[in-house]
Amino acid sequence: MTESRRTQMKWLLALTAVSLMPIYILIGWQSSGHGPATVANWFWLAEASAWGLRAIVEAWALIYLFQTTTTQSRVSRVLAIFEGLLIGLIALTVGLVIIANGNNKPISALMPLLFWIWSFSVAAFAPLMMGSVGYAYRVHATTQPIVDTTQKDITKLYSRLDEMQQRLEMPRNPVVIRREAIKEALQGNNPPTHKVLAELYGVSVGTIGNDIRSINGTH
Repeated sequence: MTESRRTQMKWLLALTAVSLMPIYILIGWQSSGHGPATVANWFWLAEASAWGLRAIVEAWALIYLFQTTTTQSRVSRVLAIFEGLLIGLIALTVGLVIIANGNNKPISALMPLLFWIWSFSVAAFAPLMMGSVGYAYRVHATTQPIVDTTQKDITKLYSRLDEMQQRLEMPRNPVVIRREAIKEALQGNNPPTHKVLAELYGVSVGTIGNDIRSINGTH
């Protein structure tokens, strides 16, 4: 289970990095003094494709977070905060794009405040997603062995209970029953003789002697 989650985490981080490559290339391009108008048209197609990849990564990351199990309430609250922030960012960024498309305008035509909020939300999403996935992996890997150990202990306990029940249901050895009765009889004020005990239980006097020696620990 832990190995599977480690593999998923690596894929999520790798795909996130791939989806960010076009925007970081654009950052490098603009930091060199070039504007968006100087970028080739095929680049924007690559950028749009990266957004499509990001949609897959977003859904996978949320599933990864929802599948994280922990026994610590503080960790559960932190995971819930990460989940809420990711869902909120998705709703915000997608919602504003839908509004702009509904008005038949580019996203940059929105009110300056909304455009700034949208831009910073887009910029914050990838780091937040990578951080939340890393945190989810760490806390799951830390608490899961505790859960596994507890489950093993419960399984062992059930196994012992089954063994005890089987022993209780098994017919008891008649020799053991006879010796327990003899032991109790010999503790009285007027203990019976070997002959009386032999006649009572239908065995020989020698067998009664063996029983008594076994009871006394001298057999």
